[in-house]
Amino acid sequence: MSSKLTNQGELLIDHTNSPGISPEWVKENRHHLMASGATPVIVGKGKKFETGLKNCTHCGADVIMNPMRQREREWCRVCDAYICDNCGLLRKLSGYQHMTVQQVMENIFNRYQRSF
Repeated sequence: MSSKLTNQGELLIDHTNSPGISPEWVKENRHHLMASGATPVIVGKGKKFETGLKNCTHCGADVIMNPMRQREREWCRVCDAYICDNCGLLRKLSGYQHMTVQQVMENIFNRYQRSF
C-alpha cells in the first residue's frame, strides 16, 4: 500500500556558512519573486531547512512539503497525488479540463510525429 508521500524527494537548504535569506530581503524582492513564480523559503544565517519535495502531476512544478504550512495542501483525486497551488486554483475554474503533464507531453509528441 502506498502513501501520499511515496516517491518523495528531499529539499535541503543549508545556510550554516552563509548570510541566509531574511524576511527583509524577501520583502524587498517580492516583485521579482512573484514574477518568477518562486516561493522563497526563509532560512536565516547559520540555519538549515530540510523537508520533502514532490512534483505536481499537472504541470511538473516542485511542491515543497513545508511542515509549517497552515493551509491545506492541494490534492487531485483523479491523479491521487499532490498538485501545486496554481494547478489547484485552475482546477476550480469553470471549463477546466483535467490533464497531467505526462498527457500534455504525449500530445505534443504525437503532434510532432504527425507533422513528418
